[in-house]
Amino acid sequence: MKSLRLLLTAALAMLLLCGCGARYRVDYQGRKDSFSGAKDSYRAGERVVLVFDCIATDTDYTFYLDGEYLEPHYVNDRYELRFVMPAHDITVTYTMENTMEYDPQAETGIMLVDYYDGVTGTVDGDSYEEYVLYSVDDTQLLLSVYRRSGEDPETVTDYLVPISALEEARQEISRSGMDTWQDLELRAGPTGRFLVCKYRTEDGSYVRVSSDALPPEGEKAMDAVGRVLRSYAVSEYLIDGTEE
Repeated sequence: MKSLRLLLTAALAMLLLCGCGARYRVDYQGRKDSFSGAKDSYRAGERVVLVFDCIATDTDYTFYLDGEYLEPHYVNDRYELRFVMPAHDITVTYTMENTMEYDPQAETGIMLVDYYDGVTGTVDGDSYEEYVLYSVDDTQLLLSVYRRSGEDPETVTDYLVPISALEEARQEISRSGMDTWQDLELRAGPTGRFLVCKYRTEDGSYVRVSSDALPPEGEKAMDAVGRVLRSYAVSEYLIDGTEE
């Protein structure tokens, strides 16, 4: 009887030993390179540590083991995923979510508001003036003013203006409901005058309206945007070396 018990114990020990020695595969869903030193397989019962150091700014990461949430450990500016390898093949993956809110001043040189006022059909030739706001930083904007009169060459004058210029222009745009004008039918605009207003929305897309399709008070509303931008084209904000 004692010999039988010893035999069974030895057999059980061999069975456990063989089971623990088996290797099982890890499916990284094509993202194996995101984990430093990751292996294709591990032994059952092995303590696995996957190092994730491909961390982008303003991004949240969520990790999963076989579809279940796997809590990461943040160590030395990187994530570590720790778990014991089960006795079967597994899947390790993650999702990313950009948590940065859109800030129109976060990108430099992006056109934010464009107001164009042109006169056509005159004896001396067409003329126009255009006011364009570009992003610079969190507190300032670039206001570029383009002018042309008749056959004279175009001139450009630049101003470094406060963020309030954008805020005031957007107030006029919002008050007028310009985002709905694109659905209007084309009609004759003001005789001899062509107006355009183009602006960037908070989601990064653009809306363009013109005097080709205006509501009854549309010309007045566009002029209000122009007045806001003109009010900032003053010597106080003039960038040295540009024309005025």
